[in-house]
Amino acid sequence: MKKRLLLPLIFTVLFFTDGYSQNVITGLVQSKDSLPVAGATVALGNSKVKTSTNNNGRFQLSFPGERAVLEISSVGYTSRSVTVAKNETDVIITLLPKDSQLSEVVVIGYGTRQKGELTGAVSKIDSKTFESRPITNTQNALQGALAGVTVTRGSGQPGRENYALQIRGTSSINGSKVLVLIDGIPGDLNELNPNDIADLTVLKDASASIYGARAADGVVLVTTKKGKKGNPSLSYSTNFARKTPQFLKTMANTLHMAEMYDEGMKNIGQPGVSQAVFDKIKANAEPDVASGWIKYLEAFPGFYQSHNWNDDVYGKGNQQMHNLTMSGGGDNNNYLFSAGYEKNEGTFKVGVNKSDRYNLRLNYDFKFFDRLSIETRTSFVTEQILEPGGLSTALYMATKIGSYVPVYNPQGQYYKYQGGFRNPLQYLDAQTGTSKSNSSSFATNIKATLEIIDNLKLVAQFGATLSNRDGSVTRPTFNEYNWNGSIFGRVNVPNTASYSNSKNLYKNATAYLDYTKTLFTRSQISITAGASHEENDLQGQSITGYNFLSNELFTLNLADRTKPEYANFSGNISDWALQSYFGRISYAYDKKYIIDVTARTDGSSKFAKTKRWSSVFPAVLVAWNLSQEKFLQGVDFLSQLKLRASWGKSGN
Repeated sequence: MKKRLLLPLIFTVLFFTDGYSQNVITGLVQSKDSLPVAGATVALGNSKVKTSTNNNGRFQLSFPGERAVLEISSVGYTSRSVTVAKNETDVIITLLPKDSQLSEVVVIGYGTRQKGELTGAVSKIDSKTFESRPITNTQNALQGALAGVTVTRGSGQPGRENYALQIRGTSSINGSKVLVLIDGIPGDLNELNPNDIADLTVLKDASASIYGARAADGVVLVTTKKGKKGNPSLSYSTNFARKTPQFLKTMANTLHMAEMYDEGMKNIGQPGVSQAVFDKIKANAEPDVASGWIKYLEAFPGFYQSHNWNDDVYGKGNQQMHNLTMSGGGDNNNYLFSAGYEKNEGTFKVGVNKSDRYNLRLNYDFKFFDRLSIETRTSFVTEQILEPGGLSTALYMATKIGSYVPVYNPQGQYYKYQGGFRNPLQYLDAQTGTSKSNSSSFATNIKATLEIIDNLKLVAQFGATLSNRDGSVTRPTFNEYNWNGSIFGRVNVPNTASYSNSKNLYKNATAYLDYTKTLFTRSQISITAGASHEENDLQGQSITGYNFLSNELFTLNLADRTKPEYANFSGNISDWALQSYFGRISYAYDKKYIIDVTARTDGSSKFAKTKRWSSVFPAVLVAWNLSQEKFLQGVDFLSQLKLRASWGKSGN
């Protein structure tokens, strides 16, 4: 009987004692303008006990013991920690508005940092920069978008624009080679769909030194978009552009050329241009088949009319881009699938010159449990470029040939004038051959973040990129014609066809530990240490066939193999590896005084074993957030004022 009564009695006492030890705290959460903040979260330390403020900004919360730490947070405000005692009542807590720009997260070398806590010269742009411009190339969007970053384009040829990226000038007589990392793995900006970019960060100064031997010309860090939590959403975007050549060289017309020729000949004591020739030029007279009026070219017809070869060669071209994106996710996962197509046509009136690019991407993130998250990035891009086989000759001749030379002879054939000049339009025509190139790249990237214990996480990443390229150039035999229709000469004898292909496999494995700890409330220390290993294998070959049986079929089995000089083939194979160790120590006091110290060393297989390792590439960066000082608080026109200095060494 005693045993039966004892057990209920104990439970009753414990329950009564627990309820008796709870302390109730009430309070008000307000803004700096003394307005109530509704919906703010008030949590009890690191526990799961929490509540929300009502429409009047008031809350009530129970806690055990003598004192407790309340964590108060709300969207648009800076979070606060407040210590309260059991005897306190009606606590008033003021939240300060959060500067969205200063609290913006920026990707740096092996980690992230709030914008207001950066110590280096770092610039960032987000997806709006790429979405607001009718562009087909990522580097084209960067023109004028980032201070200290110069983007130039070397060509207007579709697919061969030859963009060059410079960060704060050129560092070597061999030019600049900016290191580009896409989701942490080296990649090519030209192959990236601009619509897939979430943000792009540029490391300009010693902040890039953590990338060691390849950081001398700066580092570009690209983060692609993630899926958004919620039901599947579908979006489509497109742009269309009409292209017109600009900055073409101004050509001299026939009259101007004759005047300069006349002056030059008279200056050396030679007969100039007769008045009869000037009269014919001004009258736009028909050609004089019997004799030309230019010295040493008397055997060719004399032409008096004038036309602009730029108008004959160049016209207008179309450019279009289409993007389809599907996004969604749940509590523990999100996904984004995108497909893009870009078509870029050249501006030549004759021949086919275009590029077609297809992009596919799947980004999928998920959590196994609270401490382990996985990010996967998979992309595929393929591009085909078609060009006239005689493109380089046509572009050169279009600026050299005289305005008086006709495009066609009376028989409607492309006219060949004099030995040194070639007809630009004929060399754009398909009869002179075609150049085709195909490239494809498949990249996969997986990143795991494991929170080993509170404040300590392990980040491991592996990526691989397989690239394949092949191309062909056909050079059929064709005729060049005189004014009377006779054959001036034959070109590409014998006819030829060249084929090439290459395969490149790149692999990257990176792992690092990151530890962050808050000390004495205001101080924060962060330590990052890790290593990376990279490998690259390249194989390629090319072969040229001669004297094909036909200008229509350029398969290699139809090439002539009877002569030793027709055996033209080559190949190459190369590989390299890079092993690196890196680290960073950061300290910040009250978010006012910040210092970063980084170091890295690289070992390359390109050098002998005794000379394989580089020296240590160090960097020291310090910043003083003056705008956080009390004497500058309340200055309305000042959002941020920071003094910053950096010193570092990087390799080339």
